[in-house]
Amino acid sequence: MDLDRDHVVQVTRKGGTNPRELAGSNRLFYIKRLEGGLELWSTGIDGGDEIRVLGPVQSAAGWVPARDGIYFIEPALRISFFRFADAAAEQIATMPQNSGIAGAGLALSPDGRWLLYGQKDRTSADIMLVENFR
Repeated sequence: MDLDRDHVVQVTRKGGTNPRELAGSNRLFYIKRLEGGLELWSTGIDGGDEIRVLGPVQSAAGWVPARDGIYFIEPALRISFFRFADAAAEQIATMPQNSGIAGAGLALSPDGRWLLYGQKDRTSADIMLVENFR
């Protein structure tokens, strides 16, 4: 939506969630849930052709665009970087096997030097006894 002109433009035609604009570009990246799982797609910020970028990704929040590519979490809990220049992905880190993805997924510092993710190391619950309920 152009706030100056109060003008709305439909960007995708076949759905999508978790949109993120790549700073300094005219590209919008987003997630589609298809039969094969979650995939990352892209289109221009004014609409246009929708292009499949990569997939599957681990979670709808488990990716972040960067100047030269996309950082993403693969289903095997590997963090990889997909390069726009040659459409190749390389593994850059492995998450602990028992960890889960917590919070907003991946975040990239503005200077591109730090990649952050929320890690859920453990969950716990208590079993409670209800007394005198009859």
